[in-house]
Amino acid sequence: MSFWFNNSPEPNLLSADDRFDLLNETDPKFEASFSNIQSFLYPPMFKLMKLDSVSGCFTIINDPNIIQKYDYDTDTNVYVDMYDIYKDIDYMEEAYEKQLRKEYTESGASMPIIYFPRISYLKSFYEVIHDTLVQRDKSGYQDELIMSENEKINGYELFNVSGKPIMRKTDYDQFQKYWTENKLFTFEEFEAEYDSEACTEWYKMNRQGDHYAGFYKYAEGTNERDNAWSLTRSDNCVGLWELPYPKHLILKVMKYACDTSIMESVRYVNFICEWIKRKMIHIQNISEKMEPIK
Repeated sequence: MSFWFNNSPEPNLLSADDRFDLLNETDPKFEASFSNIQSFLYPPMFKLMKLDSVSGCFTIINDPNIIQKYDYDTDTNVYVDMYDIYKDIDYMEEAYEKQLRKEYTESGASMPIIYFPRISYLKSFYEVIHDTLVQRDKSGYQDELIMSENEKINGYELFNVSGKPIMRKTDYDQFQKYWTENKLFTFEEFEAEYDSEACTEWYKMNRQGDHYAGFYKYAEGTNERDNAWSLTRSDNCVGLWELPYPKHLILKVMKYACDTSIMESVRYVNFICEWIKRKMIHIQNISEKMEPIK
């Protein structure tokens, strides 16, 4: 099966290694990000050697005989918050994709007619960074938090969670800020932001996340069926408003659901907010430094 437009010339692309090395040589921010990541993952080795190409770094990443446990508490790292490393890897991914698109454009070829996935070439970085963060984290964020779809909160079933965090720590930190600032909204203000941020799925799914249910199930010719699109949107907005979590957090989680999943629904937003609440309580119990969470 071909994913290319008809009559599109064959693209003249660099190899993955050559593309990475080109960026490392011509983009100072890319080079700095790559250097930071090497230092983060392998500080003892990084003091002794500098890897100039991605192929060399992958050799270290994928060789279990080279990767060793390291006492990070005795060493200095380039990050004030170790989770800031995602800013570097995300920039590298963005620059890599931009360069790839440039090569297609210069070749006169079209990009595949598919959603552009996370650059698989950088997958090893993400995997090892994740493992390293789990090893180093002492905040309690990486601790297991198990949730089950058999549990109902606020009238909605949760989703099964095996225990691992369901989002990046950087996303969690931002959501925590929205929780603690507790910005006040009138319903009219809430609805206006909902209208500006909600993706089209919020017009199609009922509160439980079922596609074309609810108003769409009414008989043809009824007001409910004829206006199912707008009525579904309005009902979901009311459902979100009724959740007992900070309104600004609810709106941001709604946008997060649109950007990161295909599970946009009141049920899913309720689940995410409840997960954030329980994670905050768990971390508070460990640190005993946070304000009480109601």
